[in-house]
Amino acid sequence: MSKSATPSIHVDIPLRTAPALLCLLALPAYADNTKQATWTVASGGNGHTFRVVAKSGLISWDAANTEALAAGGYLATITSAEENNFVFTLIDDPTYWTQSSNDHGPWIGGYQLANASEPAGGFTWVIQTGASTPELFSYANWESGEPNNLTNTISGTNYNQDRVSFFHAGTGRAATWSDEYNLTGSGLNQWTKSYVIELEPTPPVLANPTIQPDRSFTFAFTNTPGVPFHVLMATNLPSTNWTDLGSATEISPGHFQFTDSQTSNSFSRFYRVISQ
Repeated sequence: MSKSATPSIHVDIPLRTAPALLCLLALPAYADNTKQATWTVASGGNGHTFRVVAKSGLISWDAANTEALAAGGYLATITSAEENNFVFTLIDDPTYWTQSSNDHGPWIGGYQLANASEPAGGFTWVIQTGASTPELFSYANWESGEPNNLTNTISGTNYNQDRVSFFHAGTGRAATWSDEYNLTGSGLNQWTKSYVIELEPTPPVLANPTIQPDRSFTFAFTNTPGVPFHVLMATNLPSTNWTDLGSATEISPGHFQFTDSQTSNSFSRFYRVISQ
């Protein structure tokens, strides 16, 4: 087939190279105080987005877990010092902490299994979206003296600290953790008002690939509004030589488009879309 034949166009939008956030959280009229950041693959991260949410009052770990699932994610599972430092950079703000004699920060997805040996046995993570088993609780950053499994008896019922949150002994915030009472109220948890959601990447959804009359190639895709995307191109597969063609244009919120005007120069072109 001659070089002047209609080019063969392949658009490859794989999950690993297109991390993005699926946002399903509908904020109520009294909107919670939130902010978020993506730990990008380019910076050594996992491509996940972390969102910290501050409520107008106290929230239990169970309620925070329910809200995280409703938002399309789960309470953050932190499995390395690098990930812990990234999350702490996001939450290092008095908006998300309560200062008493100590400083109490947001809930994360760690909890202690029933009947585990105290004080530090049996801690595990919530199960990530799409997984069947939790990640190993192989990393922890406990504050000195934590976990300490404080207990209290209220109206004949025994309660113990078995949920994980950020915590710093004394004044000031730190990237350290504590076990805390799940339930809020007098004699139990009187401090925790925030939590961290972890949201996994979702691939862009391809739409309307079109070879234009001038033989340029245009394609569109949908994804999270405001996320910057770049288009990479190779002329054969497999390839380790991907050329960055530039940024996709967000033509309306969450709707992106890219046109490659060089398609007439190649018989076969392969594309990847990545978030930066």
